[in-house]
Amino acid sequence: MTIATEAFACYKGGVMFGNRLVIASFFVLLLSGCVAQHEDSGYMRKNAEFDRVLVGTSTNKDVLELLGSPSSYSSFGDETWYYISVRKESVAFLKPEVIDQGATAIIFDKQGVVRAINKFTAKDKQDIAISTQKTPTEGNHITIWQQLLGNLGRFNTGGGGMPGQHSNGSTPR
Repeated sequence: MTIATEAFACYKGGVMFGNRLVIASFFVLLLSGCVAQHEDSGYMRKNAEFDRVLVGTSTNKDVLELLGSPSSYSSFGDETWYYISVRKESVAFLKPEVIDQGATAIIFDKQGVVRAINKFTAKDKQDIAISTQKTPTEGNHITIWQQLLGNLGRFNTGGGGMPGQHSNGSTPR
C-alpha cells in the first residue's frame, strides 16, 4: 500500500467513526426526552411539620406560622383548614399521571385551638357525579331580535347631556 492509500483508509475510517458518533448523539438526545418529569403542586407535605401541630394545644396562629396559609378553608361548619398536595409525573408528550396526592384537614374549635387533624390519601377519594340540571333564572326569555329591536322608540328626548345634568343643561344644587 502506498502512503496515499493508507491516508485515505484512515480518513475513511474517521468519517465512519464521525457518523457513528452523530447517530449515537442523536439517539441519546432522543431518549433524553423520555425521562420522567415530576410536577409538584399545592402544599408539599413534610410529616415533621404536621407532627409539631398539637391537638388541644396549638392555635390557628401557631398553625399559620408553622405551615403557612392553607390551600383552602371550609365554607360552612367548623373552621377547617385544608392543606392539599398533588404530585404528577409526565413522560415526553404523554398526559401527566397523578402518582401521589393527599390532603390534611386541621379542624379548630370556637376558640381557635386545634380540635382534630385528619390526613387523607388517594385511597380516601370518592367520585362525585356532576349534575346536568340547570338552575332556572328569573326574568323574561327574549330572543336576540327582541333585544335589538326592543329599544327602538325608548330614547329620552329630553336633551341628553352629561350625567347629573337636568334636561335644560343646568346642574343640580
